[in-house]
Amino acid sequence: MNNTEIKIERRNKIVEGLKIAYKRLIEEKRKNNRMIVISRNGEIIEIKP
Repeated sequence: MNNTEIKIERRNKIVEGLKIAYKRLIEEKRKNNRMIVISRNGEIIEIKP
C-alpha cells in the first residue's frame, strides 16, 4: 500500500465511525425524548428526533 491508499483507508474508517456515533446519538435522544440542537445557516435550531 502506498501513502495515498493508507490515507483513504484511514479517512473511510473515520467516516464510518462518525456514522455509528451519529446513529447512537439519535437513538439515545429518542430514548430519552430529548431535543437535538444543530446549527443551520448560522442559526441554532432545536429539532425533535
